[in-house]
Amino acid sequence: MSAQRLPETTAHVRITYQSWHHGKLEGEVSAN
Repeated sequence: MSAQRLPETTAHVRITYQSWHHGKLEGEVSAN
């Protein structure tokens, strides 16, 4: 059960991190 829950959490965190990182990168590029 824990093993099955691990990939789900990783995927969710990865999406959130990617979205936040993408937004920061876009803002930084625009400022530059």
